[in-house]
Amino acid sequence: MGRWHLKSNPKRKNGKEYKYYEVAENYIDKEGKHQKKRIKYLGNLSDEKIEPLRLALKIFNGDNLVFALLDKIKYVESKKYLDVAILSHIYDALGLNRVFDIESNKELGTKEVAKILTLSRCLDPQANYRTVDWLKDSYLPEIMKIDPERYNKDKIFRELSNISDCRVLLQKHFAKLSREFKDGDDIDIYFLDATTSYFEGIRCDLADSAKDKTTGYQDKVILIFLVTDKKGYPVMWDVFGGKARETVEFKSIAIKMCHELGIKEVTFCFDRGMASKSNYNLIESIDLKSKFITGLDKDQIETVFDLESFVKNTRPKLIKKFKEEISERQAAGKKKFIKPVNGFYRLGKDRFYKDLGVMNGKRYVVSFNINIYEKMKTDRLNMIQSTCNTIDKINTEYHAAKKDRDDVPLENIITTAISKYRLKKIITYEVKPVKIKNKKDFVQSYEVKYSINDKELHEEEKHDGILIYITNHTEKLDDMYFNVSAGQIVQHYKNKYLIENAFRHLKSFADLRPFYVWLTEHVKAHVDICMIAYFINTHIYHRLSEAEISLDRFYSLIKSFSRVCRLDTGTGRPVTLLKTLSKEMNQVLKLLGASSVAHKSNLESLNIKMN
Repeated sequence: MGRWHLKSNPKRKNGKEYKYYEVAENYIDKEGKHQKKRIKYLGNLSDEKIEPLRLALKIFNGDNLVFALLDKIKYVESKKYLDVAILSHIYDALGLNRVFDIESNKELGTKEVAKILTLSRCLDPQANYRTVDWLKDSYLPEIMKIDPERYNKDKIFRELSNISDCRVLLQKHFAKLSREFKDGDDIDIYFLDATTSYFEGIRCDLADSAKDKTTGYQDKVILIFLVTDKKGYPVMWDVFGGKARETVEFKSIAIKMCHELGIKEVTFCFDRGMASKSNYNLIESIDLKSKFITGLDKDQIETVFDLESFVKNTRPKLIKKFKEEISERQAAGKKKFIKPVNGFYRLGKDRFYKDLGVMNGKRYVVSFNINIYEKMKTDRLNMIQSTCNTIDKINTEYHAAKKDRDDVPLENIITTAISKYRLKKIITYEVKPVKIKNKKDFVQSYEVKYSINDKELHEEEKHDGILIYITNHTEKLDDMYFNVSAGQIVQHYKNKYLIENAFRHLKSFADLRPFYVWLTEHVKAHVDICMIAYFINTHIYHRLSEAEISLDRFYSLIKSFSRVCRLDTGTGRPVTLLKTLSKEMNQVLKLLGASSVAHKSNLESLNIKMN
């Protein structure tokens, strides 16, 4: 069923305009075409009469209740209930109130402000001070039993410092929950990564002039370091100035995890940006007694792996076998696994790996992803072709010159075109002067002579799809097999996407940026609130995954049922109604253990009735 909406049809009669209304439904038919049908004709209604109906219809969409009350509704008010009630229930169930309960004698203290800011960050990300109006538009004050008038801008900024002071307690609590949620596995693994963010138009005591990872050089940049467990739950984070280096700050994060959270004798998984000999030594030290899995830089690969031999002898065989297996599987309609090729085993649909063994105390595993190889190769050829087309177009323009041309702008254009795709080594060029004859005389112009360096192209291409993992998981079960297999090493590093998703979530869903605060403790508190929101969202994701209900679907669903409607039907007894919940909505409540928020007794305590 589609959404119901009011459709007006103004008509003039005797010089006066009348508005005739109907309730219509937009929907998509079986052929995928947009259609519209009338649900109910309402006739001529005044603005005074139509406004409460418009709001009632918005809340009770698809519900005939609005028609039953059409002649009785005097006014309508609405406030958010279900979304804040569910998030409040989850927040309390995770024990987050205990983390910030540092001023229990206050009616509205740190724990209340932290909860309001977190729930707002989950449901309607915005500047902290704007949550004042957001709070008043919801049933959260009634649920939390607080006076919303005590919650104001000054109160928020005073409590941000206290929230920042609770960071270690919060991280300890998250680490404890992480252990409770952990599934049985061969490795206790944690993923580490860092990202940058920046401030717009406001000073920041913490930020430095530095390069932001997504937007380039900025005046005010900070570095956010994050650690998640294998399910994506955040367990530790910190904020540094924009000039901080990931390889250096890794040390402080790892030591804090060990001493403050008691996380040691685990496996750290991180990308090549944090890899260094000093960090390897730190992880293996007497304090941490831990393991690591990371990758080698491209220029280190050939120190442990015969890449040239792989390109000539193994890669063609893997590609051939892969393509044969695809066609055979399509013909047979079932899976057929490829046998090892030159020691390379299969992992998943398109990845192959080989254990290179232990060298100088470290173990190396190589993986080759055919789809990534094909994409990188195709993308590079497309970039080369695009650059060559640009140069050809410029040559055509300069050959048609009507007056003398300058070579300096041409040099800049070509350099920019080649640098755009990082093809300086692959495309070589020379700008040469030429005389162009026009009708009257010769004019000075230029042409670009260019060529493709096949040797450099080969050097670039041979690294495509290849990744070498380095680890200190060197213990063996026996003479043949390692405790942790090569396939497990590859799979764990592959799961690093969880922390990459965390940063995407923080920057988009939780709306980490822009920052509306600038004091160091306030900036850190803002990041803390975003991390709590991310922890809650990760928890919701895992609880709903068995029903294949996505996080986006969850928020869309609870917002559609969120608002309660207070109707005055002229009886002197206004009634507050919650729209009847759908089967899917009730399923969500059950999976989250939050069915009580829609229970009759709970609703009656807030003077709400279920329609």
